[in-house]
Amino acid sequence: MSEITSGNDNSESMYQSAFAQYETLLKSAFEKGNFRAVMQASYTVAEKYFEAAKAATDENPEIDEQSLMATASRYVAEEFMPSLQTDLDAVESLSSILARAKV
Repeated sequence: MSEITSGNDNSESMYQSAFAQYETLLKSAFEKGNFRAVMQASYTVAEKYFEAAKAATDENPEIDEQSLMATASRYVAEEFMPSLQTDLDAVESLSSILARAKV
């Protein structure tokens, strides 16, 4: 994980940006019927968010809640989200797995 930088500058817009990206990825996977990708994205984003939050609290035990959320959101939006779409595209859909299993 790259170095986590804390701070609350533009925290609300960063949080909204991360959420919007996440929502778009989930909507795209859901519309394609790739429910495995939806579940994988949900799990992975939550995992990365909490990893970033833990790193931020390890770095600064006195960090306030708003700064902690902004820091974790910033990490997810800047460091992790760009690669998430590629990772989701690589997840085989459940319908593909079932179709292959019937052959």
